[in-house]
Amino acid sequence: MSSRSQMPRYILVLTVGLALAGYVFYAYVLSPISREAADLSQRLDLISRRIGSIAEKGETLASLRVEYEEALKALQAIDSMVTRETGIPYFLRDLDRVSSASGVAVVSLSLGSLSSSSPYAEVPFTIEVQGSYQQVKTFLDKLLSLGRAMSVRGVRLTAPRGTSDAGRAQTLDATLSMVLYVVPKGGGGR
Repeated sequence: MSSRSQMPRYILVLTVGLALAGYVFYAYVLSPISREAADLSQRLDLISRRIGSIAEKGETLASLRVEYEEALKALQAIDSMVTRETGIPYFLRDLDRVSSASGVAVVSLSLGSLSSSSPYAEVPFTIEVQGSYQQVKTFLDKLLSLGRAMSVRGVRLTAPRGTSDAGRAQTLDATLSMVLYVVPKGGGGR
């Protein structure tokens, strides 16, 4: 046989050999590499999502920190307005000054007993004053602007009984039911 006649066989064997080598290379080299590449791509996507969620959580934590600091400042502002139980006499002194400054006459003042229903105790009190409508309004405005934590539970305005005098008719009897919030002795307000 001539070398020319063997040439097509040689090419056929070479082609079959190369095809087998290509299949083996694909099956045992390229295919596992592509599976690993796909697996790595999935892992990278997962890591990327985790990093993104960490950034979001960081922003959330930063905003929570700001909200916490604002709430703490608000609580400190409220706490600064709460009278200490030992400061009740000073409140009574301030009450006397406010009544003098507004022109009302204090008819009576009664303090209730201290009751604890929250971190702050409540001292209910009732004050009866006499004065014109404007004087009573000024008294209440000045009382509430003392910078103390208190609330008005009720206001009753009446004309004095048996007033036939025209000058006396403009005078009102006012009864104010209020609550003063205090920190009890030995309490820290929280």
